[in-house]
Amino acid sequence: MDAKIGDNRPHRHLAVQISLGVDGPLTAYLAEQTLTSRCLIIAARTLHRLAPQGQRVRSLYVEPYGALARNLGARAAAAGGAVADDTLMALMIGHTPLLLDDLRADAVTIDPRVLVQNSGLAGLASRPSKSRLRALCQAELGASPSRLRQWQRLQVAMRAMSRGAGIAEAALDAGFADQAHFTRLLVRWFGITPGRGLAELEITVTD
Repeated sequence: MDAKIGDNRPHRHLAVQISLGVDGPLTAYLAEQTLTSRCLIIAARTLHRLAPQGQRVRSLYVEPYGALARNLGARAAAAGGAVADDTLMALMIGHTPLLLDDLRADAVTIDPRVLVQNSGLAGLASRPSKSRLRALCQAELGASPSRLRQWQRLQVAMRAMSRGAGIAEAALDAGFADQAHFTRLLVRWFGITPGRGLAELEITVTD
């Protein structure tokens, strides 16, 4: 996703974030540290905001299910939530074909119910209770089933916008109750509103 940094609020999301300052260094403000670098990796579920406003930024959001995300996220988490990584900068400066190939190869689509069959809970009833499923999703993916659905709907909306859909149409395609619901979730997950944070935005979503 290419954009200019808007007036983003502190936020967190499920994906591991890799961001490149196209024009110069970025600054990530975290709860307990501030990190400035040309290329940053931010761990999933890390509260942060990016600066400076107006800076062009190229970001990749790596789904948390594969080995690549776990490895990148673990490095960032061990450093307090974010880490500078100039080795990724060359890949991020172009159209990132090599990195995108890695993401596609590493991509895993997980239905939370499948986790039951591949975990220590396989001996339980085939349909776990809602509370048990919630606990399993939280332990394995770091989010409740409802938040995973929100994240998936945001991806659907972003795909629609990458095809040229407007905000209202994208919200409808993704199954949001209305545009206001979509806007609230954008603020929660990305710290931006469509009117300000999505200005001059170019989105690419890979499967």
